[in-house]
Amino acid sequence: MNPEEPANRPEPAGDGRLRAHDERFRRVVENTEAGYFLIGMDGCYQDVNASWLRMHGFTRREDAIGLHFSAVQTPKDLTQAGQVVEALMRGKTITGEFSRLRRDGAIGYHSLSANPVLDGDRVIGLEGFLIDVTERKRAEERLRESADRLALILEATSGGVWDWNIPSGHAVFSPRYSTMLGYEPEEFAKSYASWRSLVHPDDFERVNQHHADHFAGHTDFSIEFRMREKSGNWHWIHSRGLLIERDAEGRPVRMVGTHSDIQERKRAEEALRQSEERHRAILQTAMDGFWVADRRQRLLEVNESYCRMSGYSAEELLAMRISDLEAEETARETAGHIQRLVAQGESSFRVPTPPQGWDHF
Repeated sequence: MNPEEPANRPEPAGDGRLRAHDERFRRVVENTEAGYFLIGMDGCYQDVNASWLRMHGFTRREDAIGLHFSAVQTPKDLTQAGQVVEALMRGKTITGEFSRLRRDGAIGYHSLSANPVLDGDRVIGLEGFLIDVTERKRAEERLRESADRLALILEATSGGVWDWNIPSGHAVFSPRYSTMLGYEPEEFAKSYASWRSLVHPDDFERVNQHHADHFAGHTDFSIEFRMREKSGNWHWIHSRGLLIERDAEGRPVRMVGTHSDIQERKRAEEALRQSEERHRAILQTAMDGFWVADRRQRLLEVNESYCRMSGYSAEELLAMRISDLEAEETARETAGHIQRLVAQGESSFRVPTPPQGWDHF
């Protein structure tokens, strides 16, 4: 046997392990759902796997090998793709989400993880994997379109719309939200922190707790509070909201809602409250006896004069009915008085005042 003939010479152990490693890598690449690619220094594809072909609309590997990377880039993202390839050629590792152009002209989206291929310290190409995220991107776009349509509807039917990114604190407020408080849209709050500074100090803790309760799933978000106008005055608003997104750990991510102007209603309520207080003060100091009862004859309110005239304390009277005062007529006749009061606005009858005597009402 000629010792110089290599035919039967044993293969070095290192070469065998390397070949076995390459074969395992090839099996993994061919069976993964991720798209694999290898690009040379000329920017052309040298290798792709079956998943890459499927993601890009190819059926044969030979149709893809030799194509320049720009052939599968969307026109609007071509400049960005070139910058990514240049960065990889300089030895950087790149991750991110990018668009792609399928062979049939459709646009898809993928998550990219790519690295330079090195020969020692020299970059000789680049390779990486793609995860198809097209359906997720389309779902997000549909959600954005739906959210935009909803915002237009809410803007037309309420005072304003808000959209809060909870982790970042960034917030978007519709023009009507800001103008309601006297601000121009461009000068209004752009974050939760700046919005918070406009909430009345006496109301903020209540609003903050309402947020926390809603995030925990305990309550709907619907609350009335005051915000500072540009003029410095306080303005009552009614805010309704809904948490629409959580992260993988269940933490709140995004909340949207509406903002309604209730200033005039609050003014009317305050005017009514003050009127009732004045009315009550007048009645309590009036010489005439006065009481308020419901349809079931239960006494709801009495003034001091009536207490003196009837001989009962206010606590005793508020536990009684009109019929308990033992009027001259029967309970049916007393009920008839109440019905006439409701229907005609007035009636009269007599009730006893202890220890004896009668008063006319």
